[in-house]
Amino acid sequence: FFLNCSEKSRKLYKDEYLKIYHESLSTAIPGVEVPSLEDFKEEFRCKAVYGFMICLFFKPALMDSKPFNPVKQSRESVEVRTRRIVTNGGEKGTEVIANMLQEMIEQKYEL
Repeated sequence: FFLNCSEKSRKLYKDEYLKIYHESLSTAIPGVEVPSLEDFKEEFRCKAVYGFMICLFFKPALMDSKPFNPVKQSRESVEVRTRRIVTNGGEKGTEVIANMLQEMIEQKYEL
């Protein structure tokens, strides 16, 4: 949800996305009981922080101008790898993550 949706699309279509996902989940395996849409939304609110935590690492890395080279980077020192992780995505990456955190606060997602 956080990784693959823009901030704008989440704000405009969050409820629609959750409804579509719930409907798909409800029909995917016949005979399996699925929580109500309202219970599903509440569970999402309580667990959204886990998706945010994944985005803390992956979203800036996906936005970085340098392509990821796991073989080369695995041979770099811990200091070099750490520096790369904290600067991935540059200022735009930092802004995107900060906006996600603000969104979580505004939506009253559990932190």
